Amino acid sequence: MVLVTDPNRRGLLGQASLLSLTSVANRTSPVMRGKYVMEVLLGTPPPPPPGVVPALKEAAENTKPTSVRERLEEHRSNAVCATCHKMMTRSGFALENFDPVGAWRISDSGFPIDGAGKMFDGAKLDGPSACGARC
Repeated sequence: MVLVTDPNRRGLLGQASLLSLTSVANRTSPVMRGKYVMEVLLGTPPPPPPGVVPALKEAAENTKPTSVRERLEEHRSNAVCATCHKMMTRSGFALENFDPVGAWRISDSGFPIDGAGKMFDGAKLDGPSACGARC
């Protein structure tokens, strides 16, 4: 038996395997993590994406460093994208303290992590332990 004292590591959402599965090679993906929560844990898949979806800009493509959250906020400013992302991405933000392989982190591209999010029903999340309790 392994005693888990960190509430952020309890349950499925604190496991490195799931956090790696819901990331891309070089960064986290609040979209993939939020979609996983909706589809797999809650049984509520989001609607399919529209035909042409612009890719999220990577950090190197910007003129100044930005966090994943900032780049996603810019992406979500497009009304077509925002429709689906408001359901998925918000719960994914609650898992942002975990890096792509599941290690705990406090910053992204030099910016403090903002783990605040919401479930698609509007319930507030303030980090991974809240997401695990709510999901």
